[in-house]
Amino acid sequence: MARLPVIFEEYASQILSRHPEVRAKWEASRGGGRRLTIFKKDESGFDVVIDAEDYGLYPYAGEWHGPAWDLNGSCEDLCIEFMGFVRSLLCQDSKLEVFYAGSSPVKFVLTFPTEVGEESLETGLFFFNYFGKRSSKVFQNRHLPMRYK
Repeated sequence: MARLPVIFEEYASQILSRHPEVRAKWEASRGGGRRLTIFKKDESGFDVVIDAEDYGLYPYAGEWHGPAWDLNGSCEDLCIEFMGFVRSLLCQDSKLEVFYAGSSPVKFVLTFPTEVGEESLETGLFFFNYFGKRSSKVFQNRHLPMRYK
């Protein structure tokens, strides 16, 4: 039986080979899986990182991190759906809003398109300088054209 990290690397590599303008790097992850890093195009964007482990795919966008996409069907189906999500993160349809307390980032909100509209996922720190001056900044990638119009 093929492992999810191997199947994910094969599938994602095929897709990335069609987009030479997207800079990416593969490496081994700590858990024995594979890690894909897709680098931001410029300072207005954010890196996209995927940790592929035997039990799921873990997405990262800048300092935002999402829950594992669990394997509850075929590896191929999971890879197809997940790479659709990654595709959305590589265009200006998606945005990563970073909230700061003082100069430190404390909350991250990733907003991305789906077939039925926008969805937002949030992560953040429990402990931070509560009295620090609040600000925010929005990051967007522009690797690929908009996914949904």
